Amino acid sequence: MLIKYRYKGFTLIELIVVMTLIILVLGIVGVNFSIRLPKEKLKSAVRDIVSSMRYARGLSQVKTKEVVVKIDLVKKQIIIDRKKRKLPKELEIVVIDPNNGEIKDGIYKIIFFPGYGCSGAEIIVKNSNNAYMIQLSPFTGKVSVKSL
Repeated sequence: MLIKYRYKGFTLIELIVVMTLIILVLGIVGVNFSIRLPKEKLKSAVRDIVSSMRYARGLSQVKTKEVVVKIDLVKKQIIIDRKKRKLPKELEIVVIDPNNGEIKDGIYKIIFFPGYGCSGAEIIVKNSNNAYMIQLSPFTGKVSVKSL
């Protein structure tokens, strides 16, 4: 009479193969995240700047008075009514002023007027690989973004 044994569980070879596959998948995902992280930080900073500008525009219309937005190009922060919003340090921020040209350091002030206008400027935010331009219309105060 022949007796058949049923093995319960996994063999060592099966476990090693599965663990190797899991490690390979996690390695690929980790590399993908590290490649995308700088671009996502840049996009997040651009969204922060745009939302701050739109907030200041709306605030000037609601309060019917001028609202000043200060962009600290050295400390990488935006200041509206003593509220500071920090930006990543590794980004380069350049302001192109309609009258004075390119400004790379110091504090730059953008004034939003209650009658739908602003002092106007272009803000270029870039990292080592990507760049975005934020445009502020002096006539309407409209904020728009385009990739460079």
